[in-house]
Amino acid sequence: MRAASPLVSLAPLERERFGIQSARANGVTAARLVEVLEFCRTERIQFLTARCRADDLGAAQALEAAGGRLMDTLVYWRHDLAARARV
Repeated sequence: MRAASPLVSLAPLERERFGIQSARANGVTAARLVEVLEFCRTERIQFLTARCRADDLGAAQALEAAGGRLMDTLVYWRHDLAARARV
């Protein structure tokens, strides 16, 4: 087994849940997708959770071109509660 990189690593929780070799990749870009896919080939990954920035269309398109499918989108809201308290 190859050591995990900061970009992609094995996902034991998903392996236990789904019963297949799984990995997670955070901060995926089109330029670094090759690294992710090589890890997946080496580790015989069958299920990959890959996250990229919502505004990085190139990363999303590269993932789709490599056979990936968009399954969900995470939205984070940020609000300064201290500023609201001053009103």
